[in-house]
Parts: sequence; structure tokens; C-alpha cells
Amino acid sequence: MERFAPILVIFGAVSYAMVGIVLEVATHHGYPVQKIIVGMYLLSFIVLHMLYCVSKQTNSSLSRKEFILFLSLGIFTISITYCFYHSLRFVGVPIATLLLMQSSWMTPLLSACLRKTSLAKKDIISMCFIVFGVFLSAYSHDVTISFAGIGWGLAAALSYSIMLLCSSNLAKEKSVLEKSSAISLGAFLISLVLFHNDSYVDFLSERTYWSLLYALFATILPLTLLATGLKYISANLAGALITLEIPAAYVLSAFFLADHITINQILGCLIITLTIGLPKVLNKKKPNI
Repeated sequence: MERFAPILVIFGAVSYAMVGIVLEVATHHGYPVQKIIVGMYLLSFIVLHMLYCVSKQTNSSLSRKEFILFLSLGIFTISITYCFYHSLRFVGVPIATLLLMQSSWMTPLLSACLRKTSLAKKDIISMCFIVFGVFLSAYSHDVTISFAGIGWGLAAALSYSIMLLCSSNLAKEKSVLEKSSAISLGAFLISLVLFHNDSYVDFLSERTYWSLLYALFATILPLTLLATGLKYISANLAGALITLEIPAAYVLSAFFLADHITINQILGCLIITLTIGLPKVLNKKKPNI
């Protein structure tokens, strides 16, 4: 399994890149996010909980308090999905994915604020390059920048950053599958309230097909592939491989949606991918002294 670990991580990253494609195609077929979100989180919970039950876990289970905390994190999961969906409606899949990846600098910034520490100089420089890459990608001389799309995308990134911080600092020794299934259950229960007009689930309907497809690429495949692959490779290599989500979103949107990719978008994509991934690769190759 160790020799295939990098491939598993790459496929996990590419799975995330498919999320926007699925949302776009589902909307085209008459199933916007509010019609599939309830079924998506229900199916995510069922599959993840089954995987947790059949896997050989030596970790202890979540306590009642921890379980409730992870249930409450479901609100941020819903926020990610809802904001990302509205972002791609304004700016398309590639730019929406770039905006979501702003969590790469939002997360350390939020962590520094909470710990009342200052950011390292290299983190500040990386942050500037990433922001520049986004605006370069979003800018076109014949297209007006959609500030609404950028706002929704940044809101999705902020929600993602908050969820990452919370989930990574709570119950560190517990199973990723158990924590993820609890978050999915919380998201399902909250979505029943927020989207009560579209809360029915028919497992034989076309709606459920799109819910399952979204659940596969948004939670089930990435979590299982990454959780398996990350055990065998270093954190630096993993961080570099995960950045492949960005170019994958460009390639997949061009292939499935026939999106026109501009030179600015390609340059912005390269800047952001290299800014996030290159330091991790260089740090991995740096000899220990």
C-alpha cells in the first residue's frame, strides 16, 4: 500500500476538484444545491459511519461532549457547500476552486490570531502571492470582475478554515471516519431545518443520484483516499500533492463543461499552486543538519 500512497492522495485531491463540476451539471439538470444537500449529507453519514464500523479501529470512540461538538461543526460544512455553490454560479468552477483554496492562508492566520502569535515572514509572503494569483485569474480585460462571486468564494474558504481548525484540534486521537460521520450527521440535521421545503429523500429518484454523486466527491472518496494515503507519506509531500486540486479543477472544467480557460487563469493557477506546494517540496528535500 505504501508505494501507492502518493497516487491515493492525488486521487483524493482530484476528487475535491470534481465537486464544482457535479454541482454545475446537477444544476443544469434541474437540481440546484438546495434540492440535493439534504440527501447528500444523509448519504455521507450512512456511508462514512458504515466505513467506520467495518474498519479496524484501535482508537476509543468519541465522548458525548466530543460527539456534540462535531455535530455542531456541521453548520460550517453546510456553509462551505452553500457559499461555494453561489461562488461558482458567478465566477465558474476554476475561480471558485481558487477562492476556496484561500483557506491555505486563512487557516494559519486564524490560528495565529487565536494563539495571539505573529505570522512568520514566509507565511505573509506566501499569502501575498496567493492573493495576487487569485486576482490575476479573476481579471480579464473583457470580463467584469464579479465581487459577489469573490465574496461567496472567500466566505466558503473562511468556513473551511474554521472547520479545519476546529476538527484538527478536537479529539486528535480519535478516528477521522468517526469524526467525519458525526459532522455529516450534524450537517444533515441542520439542513433539514434550513432546507425543509426540499428535505424529502427518495432513494430511487434522480435527485438521490445527484446527492450520492456529490457525497462521493465531496466527502466519501477524499476522506477515505486521503486518510489511507497520508499514513505512508510525509506531511510536506502530502501538502504539495493536495495542491493538484487547483490545476485539476481547470482541466476537468474544460473537459466536462467546455469552459474557456484564459492565460490569466493559467498563470494565476501556476502562481498559487507553486506558492503552496513548492515550499513543501523544498522543505522535504532539505537535508537534516
